[in-house]
Amino acid sequence: YSSKIKLIDKAVRLAAQANDTEYPNYVNESSELIYHALMPPTGNYTSEEARYLSMVRIFSPHPDSYTTGLQNAIPAGSTWNDTEKLANLYIDRMSYVYGEDVWGEHLNELFRQNLDGVEVCVFSRSSNVYGVLDHPEVAAYFGGLSLAIESISGDAPDMYINNLRDANNPTVETLSHFMNRELRTRYFNPKWIRGMMEHGYDGSRYMAQFTEDLWMWNVVTPDLVTDDMWKQVYDIYVQDPDMKNFFESNNPYAYQSITAQMLEAARKLDSEGNPYWDADPDVIESLVKEYVESVVEHGATCCHHTCGNPSLDEFVSGIISTLDPDVMSSEIAETYRELMDKVAGKTSTPSQPTGTDTGSSDPTYPPGWFDKSDETKQPEPQAQSASDANETTVAGGIGEDITKPVQSSEDTNPSEDYVEGQKMEETVEFKTSPSSSSAPLLAIIAVIAILALIGIGLRFKRR
Repeated sequence: YSSKIKLIDKAVRLAAQANDTEYPNYVNESSELIYHALMPPTGNYTSEEARYLSMVRIFSPHPDSYTTGLQNAIPAGSTWNDTEKLANLYIDRMSYVYGEDVWGEHLNELFRQNLDGVEVCVFSRSSNVYGVLDHPEVAAYFGGLSLAIESISGDAPDMYINNLRDANNPTVETLSHFMNRELRTRYFNPKWIRGMMEHGYDGSRYMAQFTEDLWMWNVVTPDLVTDDMWKQVYDIYVQDPDMKNFFESNNPYAYQSITAQMLEAARKLDSEGNPYWDADPDVIESLVKEYVESVVEHGATCCHHTCGNPSLDEFVSGIISTLDPDVMSSEIAETYRELMDKVAGKTSTPSQPTGTDTGSSDPTYPPGWFDKSDETKQPEPQAQSASDANETTVAGGIGEDITKPVQSSEDTNPSEDYVEGQKMEETVEFKTSPSSSSAPLLAIIAVIAILALIGIGLRFKRR
């Protein structure tokens, strides 16, 4: 869509330079503020550069990549301990500039200036197939935008959905209204659940995916997801015997993923030191029991928020140590410990009997797995989530895997230890030539042309 991006950029620049409008020209006002911020003493650009950059409004990931990275960082809860790191990850990944005369230049601070003071964000939905809880990218892009704005200005923007599902009756709704309706009509709806159950294994994947996406929304927009929502997930997907039998018969690993995701929401603390889900202790103990017994019976699912999240294992182990032997036998507790130790690649130590306090629920992990002194370190990935299985994301070059978090750019505060990688230089080189990603295409065309010439030569030779 490069032609459309350039057309939007042209429209923004026309609006920014218009001075004969009858109504307030907010594009012009915003551009003037950014222009003065880019000029000395606060900025280091020339007047010409600052004027051009002040009218930039299109930002996206690197030309050879896509996604914000949040869909990988948030589920692996051990890689971050405050949302500021996640906001910096979003900003750094999304701060590449696009327009008619600039393509894919990394300008982190310019993106921050554009986000500062934003009060409203809008996201469009035109299909009944997908909502805001069907795929992690909605929370990653749209929810991540809210998180980034709040980290800069201190206030979260108002979030709206441009609902275009009915072409004859388009409406603008709050994100809260849209999500609550989606929960009631899909994930909490017995008819939808029965429909998914008819698809067995595949249906169970959608149930597990929705809980992951609900957790992402909980992190990026904490006020959007309530304790009652998580309690309803627990009542419907864990407490219902029919649901438990369904998962047992079709996909016990989805059940592990769901119970573990709920435990993660109860374990992880927000910026104010409160759990994202303030669950009752009885509910937490029930979830631990369901999760541990499933691991013992079927083996560990090893998705990003289970085996890839040693902090959750510590949390579960701590709960196990407080359970009465009538709730969980010592044999099940020991088997769970042995299985998780084997997955982590460490030697098991004898477990304390269930119900006794060991004085510590802090297991020792092998080098590189998890360092207690630095909770932001990334554990080795154990498995891809269902939503990532079909993604090929690259950063800095074609075919380069970025399933691991990338390193921060140079313009990010180097003292902040957050989940990013791949160093990128900030430049202001405006270019109209094709990006490096077009080189392989040109090479392929050249090879085809050579083969065609050889074929023509052979035909003439036969004649």
